[in-house]
Amino acid sequence: MKKSRIIYSLLLVAGDVLAILGAFTLAYIFRVSLDPRPLIEQISAIEYITIFVALLPLWLMVTASLGLYRQEVYESRIKELWRVGLAALLGMLLVIGYDYAVDPNSTIFPARLVAVYAALLGFALLALIRQILWQFKKLGYRFGLGVERSMIIGSTDATADIARKLHLTNSSGYEIVAIVGDKRSLPADFEGMHFSNLGEALDQLGALNINTVIQTQWYERSSRNRQIQAATQNHHAALKIALAEETLVAGAVEVELFQSYPVMSISPTPLLGWGRVSKRLIDLIGSSVAIIIFSPFMLLCAALVKLTDPAGPLLFTHKRLTRGDREYDCYKFRSMKHGLSGRDPATVFKELGKPELIHEFKQYRGQLVSHDPRVTWWGQIMRTTSLDELPQLFNVFKGDISLVGPRTIMRNDAEQSYREDAPLILSVKSGITGLAQVSGRTEMSIEDRVELDLYYVRNWTIWLDIKILFKTVWIVLTGSGAR
Repeated sequence: MKKSRIIYSLLLVAGDVLAILGAFTLAYIFRVSLDPRPLIEQISAIEYITIFVALLPLWLMVTASLGLYRQEVYESRIKELWRVGLAALLGMLLVIGYDYAVDPNSTIFPARLVAVYAALLGFALLALIRQILWQFKKLGYRFGLGVERSMIIGSTDATADIARKLHLTNSSGYEIVAIVGDKRSLPADFEGMHFSNLGEALDQLGALNINTVIQTQWYERSSRNRQIQAATQNHHAALKIALAEETLVAGAVEVELFQSYPVMSISPTPLLGWGRVSKRLIDLIGSSVAIIIFSPFMLLCAALVKLTDPAGPLLFTHKRLTRGDREYDCYKFRSMKHGLSGRDPATVFKELGKPELIHEFKQYRGQLVSHDPRVTWWGQIMRTTSLDELPQLFNVFKGDISLVGPRTIMRNDAEQSYREDAPLILSVKSGITGLAQVSGRTEMSIEDRVELDLYYVRNWTIWLDIKILFKTVWIVLTGSGAR
């Protein structure tokens, strides 16, 4: 395993060298050979390439400092991609800085566009070559190359869960050879070896060629934990400790020295400090741009709301909760007929001759029902396309909520449905869209929504927000899950 990781890291270095040299070579060709416009300075191709070959070690130091040759980075496609982009930017800044430091009166670039072309091509080629290498790495799994032969130790729910998630070796790169623990912790379709005795299992590490041990249970008897650690060290196997108490370690986790002891510092959410600042900055920029782009649609919606039901107000406002258990006025375009909003739904359904909708309304615990007679025809279109939620962009701009966050809830929802989970969910701002909204919208149960909101709060990243925003656009365009 260690040898295969070293080989893959060396291939990444070689690929980065080819990508960087290829980017600068193509940039030179595009601007100098194919572009007839005059140049700032006449620099021969040999002189140009020689300079960048000499600067390659500095560029590779930048990529290495960003962790692009570490397993935890290159095995995460999104994490690797944004770091590749950062490496391309920092590498080019390093080259420009070198150019200025050596001689402010001359340049190593024959034209300014060469630097721009090289930066863009550098990012594209670095990402492309790394993706090709990753596909070859996954192809190698089919032939047993680079596969981690693993043993899972522990009688917990996490044991079976991890085994199920890793059982497809061709995609995970792990082969679960043996599981140590109670039979109840075995997945139903597990075909590997089962040990009920820990000592017997550890004695077989060498014979089974185990190179990774995954411990899912921290034993009360410290001698057992030391026994596992000693056995893995003696057989040169990696030891991964996966704590079964997921809620304990969810959120932002840092390992630090405390009074000379290594301790885990656990925060309920990563949305603290700079994470919170960066999210607010994205909300300000995103909402401002979105308000400008969608202003024609908002004007059209406003006009049709008044045309379809002139007696009622333009906007529907409702008290919702956001960060810190604070109430705010949630803005939406009014979709219900005037005089029906705010009244008891069961009474209204009886008056409108639709008593059968009472059960559906109660089944969704106050969520919307299909073919709601209280809703205008234009209101139904707005709900289906989510156009009624466009005014919430002003809530985002004001700082009431975020573009992405947990689902906005009312006070009674927090008290009746969310209960003890409400404080954690309300430790961050609610969002126009979120993980729960893009995972089923109105089809899922309230319990599933709570679980997804909790996952978001504990595992927030900027990239998770970006994925949710893109998925939201797709769902809105297709209308899936809307009522």
